[in-house]
Amino acid sequence: CLETGRVSWRGSRETGIVTLQRIVVVLQIACVLYIAWSSFAPLSWGEHGGLVDSDYHIHKRPTVEVLNWYQMVLLGLSRITAYSMFLPILLVVVSKCKLLVEVLNRIQWCNVLFTDALSLEGHEIHVLMGNFIGVASTIHAVAHFLRWADQGNLEFFWNHSTGISGFVAIVTLPLIVIPMAVEWVRKRLSYEYRKAMHLLALPFALALLHHLKWEDGFLPQVTTACLVMYAADRLGLWALRTKSFTPVATVT
Repeated sequence: CLETGRVSWRGSRETGIVTLQRIVVVLQIACVLYIAWSSFAPLSWGEHGGLVDSDYHIHKRPTVEVLNWYQMVLLGLSRITAYSMFLPILLVVVSKCKLLVEVLNRIQWCNVLFTDALSLEGHEIHVLMGNFIGVASTIHAVAHFLRWADQGNLEFFWNHSTGISGFVAIVTLPLIVIPMAVEWVRKRLSYEYRKAMHLLALPFALALLHHLKWEDGFLPQVTTACLVMYAADRLGLWALRTKSFTPVATVT
């Protein structure tokens, strides 16, 4: 009976992971379509148009200015990758909120979709989303670098909050992701070192928090929600005098 329950739980966990991945992909596509439309629809369409005029000029802030079609392609890459990361960033944090996962476990309809996919034994979602953030952030940063270099605006990296925070984020991110994701590195670093380097997620999050002004996009709101949620989860665990919860298996 115990073995049957274990197999059933593992099956439901894998089903939950696949279902959650599909939901993430659909929502990411929605985010990408939104930013593509809001950025590049003709400005002449008024309130339903985007930000670009017939001379390729972006009417917003200087860090997203474009002067030709090449820079427009690069801006498209950077903005699309940015908006595609919102949900993965949220899931990376949620998957480590032990108290929240336990609460979701007690809601019947969440049991398979969320708890089995996000539980401590279901570490796949955290890994998948973390790896996605690593790749998408690299594309995002390279696209910005090439566009600013083409404009002669590399000084944004040291005299503008977007460039400074982006530099901090892209420097800390490899130290967070690579020791856990790359097998060659993982085998040569002890778990203690890799875990300590993972704590750089805090300065990474603070960099994201200062990457945009509150009114310029959704990143500050998403990052604030993640920081508040994780802090509340840690506080809740401390209040309950426990370090972790064991997800309840679904036995059929």
